[in-house]
Amino acid sequence: MPSFEAIIARTHAAACLECGKCTATCPVARQDSSFSPRRLVEEVVKGRPEEILHQPAVWACLTCRACHERCPMGVEYISFVRGVRT
Repeated sequence: MPSFEAIIARTHAAACLECGKCTATCPVARQDSSFSPRRLVEEVVKGRPEEILHQPAVWACLTCRACHERCPMGVEYISFVRGVRT
């Protein structure tokens, strides 16, 4: 099982600018204002992954790639979510 540090490095999650473009384009976030792809990345990058591991948000992501297509920093959000899920 990869470490959270490895997942962050592999998916470029540390490059997140917290601009919110991923959340603005996310179909789940449009239906549920408490869901935020950016917030999931932020919690893991800031060293608080255990806070999100058991939250429904980790499993709410549809892996539709809309966030990845809008990310100006190329964060591989789908790989990030899949890595966190495992």
